[in-house]
Amino acid sequence: MPAAGLEHDGEPVAVTPPPPGVEPVVVDLGYLGQMQALVRAHGGRPSPVDARFGRAVLDVVCGAYASAGSGGPVPLPFSGSRDRTPLELWRG
Repeated sequence: MPAAGLEHDGEPVAVTPPPPGVEPVVVDLGYLGQMQALVRAHGGRPSPVDARFGRAVLDVVCGAYASAGSGGPVPLPFSGSRDRTPLELWRG
């Protein structure tokens, strides 16, 4: 796996090292926040990612495919059928 890095105009930029005991790849690939949210949810704390969030994501995805198929904007929240596949939404 390639090492993740950051540079500006071809010059390396120092990044904050991961917390002690955390593998760098967990931070480099963006999993640390996800893992911390999972630990909070497992501990009984509320998660910002709930059914409302899932519904909003579904609206955006369905709307994007319907928009791509129609060639024009689709209002959100998406009011079309959510039981169709992305390809079916695209084809109209």
